[in-house]
Amino acid sequence: MIAFQKTVLRGGRQVNALLMCNINNQFALILYCGMHSLLRN
Repeated sequence: MIAFQKTVLRGGRQVNALLMCNINNQFALILYCGMHSLLRN
């Protein structure tokens, strides 16, 4: 998942467009990032 996060940060608009096409993936990513920030705090 760390590698995937780096790809998302580097990819920018291209990855965003792909995620917008797949709502399930977008939701999973938001959930994952939310869990990560909760764990860090």
